[in-house]
Order: sequence, then C-alpha cells, then structure tokens
Amino acid sequence: MSLLSRMPASAVIDPVGGYELPAAEYADPRVRRAVTVAGTASTLVNDLYSLTKEHQASGLDFNLPTVIAAEEKCSLREAVERSVRIHDELVRAFDAEAAAIAFTGSPALRRFLSGVWAWLGGNREWHAGSARYGGEASRT
Repeated sequence: MSLLSRMPASAVIDPVGGYELPAAEYADPRVRRAVTVAGTASTLVNDLYSLTKEHQASGLDFNLPTVIAAEEKCSLREAVERSVRIHDELVRAFDAEAAAIAFTGSPALRRFLSGVWAWLGGNREWHAGSARYGGEASRT
C-alpha cells in the first residue's frame, strides 16, 4: 500500500457532525488532495509515536523513519528528524491548500476543512497521550 493511498477516517466527520458535504465539493481534486495530505500527515504521526513499540515487538519496522534510515544510510535520530520535517511540510501544505479552497468554497466545505484540521490536532494529541505509546495516559 502506498503511503499516499491511505484515506483517513476524517471522512466521517461530516455525517457524524450532522451535515454532509455535497458530493461535487468532496470529489473536487483539490479537496481530495488536501484530505490525502492530511491523512498522510496523520500516518506519519503514528509512524513516529509507534516507532519504539514496533521495533521492540517485532524487530521489523515498516515506518518512515526506519525506511529513511535504511535508504539514506543515516542514524535513526536523523531519520526521525527528517520524518518530523516531512510531517510539518505536509501540515503546511494542508493549511495552504485548505485556505485556498475555503476562500471560494461553501460554508459546508469550510466547516469540513475545519473539521479535518481539528482531526489532525486530535490525532496528534491522542498519540501523545495514549497509553499505547507510553504517553500521559500510561502514567495515570
């Protein structure tokens, strides 16, 4: 599976939130690209937070930092730093794309893009606090 082929669960925010984004707006290539970029950024958050746990569990790593370390023959720390930069670039790309789309989009589209933004933040917060990855929840 390609990293960019992953579609995030954020697509459910519109029906759960009590509104639906018109199909034509959701199918707009710019909206699909923004959602895909957000999904990729969320995948990288998981890659970064699960790195230690996955390595300890199996010794086989299939996440961006380990791929970068192997491909670029650099330290894992350097690969993690590069992965963080890639994540941050993706979030900035989502910001720019969402702002451009929202400028001319419907109120429903603006609400949807705000929901995707909130989902990105919630995804990171969940990983940071989850007992699954040794976050705050594991210490309480």
